[in-house]
Amino acid sequence: MPSYALFDDLVVARTDAATSGWINFTDLQAVFDFAHSQDRPLFFRPGIYDSGTVTILPSNGGGKPLQARAMPGSVVLRFNGMDHFLVIDGQARVRFEGLSFDGQNRALSDYVSGRPAFIVVANGAKDVAFEDCRILYSPGIGVYVTDAEAAFGGPIWKAIPSASGARTAGSTCVPVPWP
Repeated sequence: MPSYALFDDLVVARTDAATSGWINFTDLQAVFDFAHSQDRPLFFRPGIYDSGTVTILPSNGGGKPLQARAMPGSVVLRFNGMDHFLVIDGQARVRFEGLSFDGQNRALSDYVSGRPAFIVVANGAKDVAFEDCRILYSPGIGVYVTDAEAAFGGPIWKAIPSASGARTAGSTCVPVPWP
């Protein structure tokens, strides 16, 4: 069972079970909510983390920003649920860096505008960025952005042509500048 701990300036998640000062978690929702409410970046140590749907709302973090990151290619967030894997609903200032999102080709039972969506950015979410991220084995649209703003960039994102990609409806999608 993976665990997380709060340090001075960040929250760290790892695949090892809790020891003194660490808290076990069974679903990514708990660790995202904790980092979000503490207004601290979340850093994932290398490994595979399984989870059902994760929803990022202003209410489960007091409107504070959320940043989740890992060394590119070292972390896989693997979906084991039935609906969307990640929903960013109305939250501003959300950033993911270096993470791989694996849909395991699982059928999605929840649809957005009649299409299965693995990651949904919606309802006024602003300043949402995915940098150096990969979407693997998405059974539907990789990222669906509707009535929101999202940016995608980095060499890893661009190097995965098999990712389902992003679809938009009344939204803004722009590449993240890369040095």
